[in-house]
Amino acid sequence: MSPSQKKSATETVVAPRPQLLPRRPLLAHRTDEQHRSTCEGRVAYVAGFRDPRLATRTALRLIWSIPVFNNLERFRVRVGMKSKSVAALVVLAGTTLGVEAAERPSAGAQFEGLWQVERMPRLGRIFDQTGRPLGFDADDIGHTAGDYRVRGLMTEAGQAEFDKFDPSELPANNCISPGLPLIASASYLQEWKLDGDNLRITHEHYSTKRTIHLDTEAPEDLRPTRAGYATGSFDDNSLVVKTTGLTATFGGLSRNAPSSDARVVTERYQLLEDGTMELQIAIEDEKFLTQPLQMPVRIQRAEPGAELILFPCDVEAARRHLED
Repeated sequence: MSPSQKKSATETVVAPRPQLLPRRPLLAHRTDEQHRSTCEGRVAYVAGFRDPRLATRTALRLIWSIPVFNNLERFRVRVGMKSKSVAALVVLAGTTLGVEAAERPSAGAQFEGLWQVERMPRLGRIFDQTGRPLGFDADDIGHTAGDYRVRGLMTEAGQAEFDKFDPSELPANNCISPGLPLIASASYLQEWKLDGDNLRITHEHYSTKRTIHLDTEAPEDLRPTRAGYATGSFDDNSLVVKTTGLTATFGGLSRNAPSSDARVVTERYQLLEDGTMELQIAIEDEKFLTQPLQMPVRIQRAEPGAELILFPCDVEAARRHLED
């Protein structure tokens, strides 16, 4: 055996170590897809995959399979993988799902923006179940023809409360938001914004702010408030909002007609092809109403350049007409 052959026999042959993808700073102009591709390449190497796409598919199957095996260790033993490989795939799955979620538009995003309720016609927008409009012409104490027609649909308890009407107790005459249903149909601007699991609507009318709790149920031990507790859910181009936990108040059924604490208001919004929004408001009150009331409303996008302004209300000015 030659000297060179003896030297080769005693030496340990070391295979070249694979190189990780070069570490480069994530620049501001790089897209999420580019970032995910980089993560896929790095994590696929750690997990033992040559093809990042195969690593991603395996990672997602792993994530959805974990509940079946109760924990990662059982999964690792079942599939015969190393701990670092499983950990790397978990990281990859989290990155993949996070980017995909970020790329998907939020449900209800098409509802965001500044809206303007179209001006109510003279006959009003509240109808009884027969489709008869309830009007707005007011008498000396402030009751409208619509109020009196609502009274005809009220129970004895509701009519007794109606007859106690005192204009000085009306919320609007005390710089207090009238609440539902009038706040949703008043001809003022409304600003809609999604905020996590909530939809926040700011009404220019009496600077009213509402929170719609999305995809949840109202608490059972709900304490009644003037605004109530609103829950809602989106379905493509529609939104249904249900408000419960409302306090008894004058103006809770129509402009001045009183409501009880059993009032439930359901709003059904529908985006139309022309860019406007149709709203159907249903008012139920098992204590004061013999049948539900319906209120159709039309809402359109605010004019370009329109700005929502929350202006203060002066109580003295609001009550001045009561002294005439």
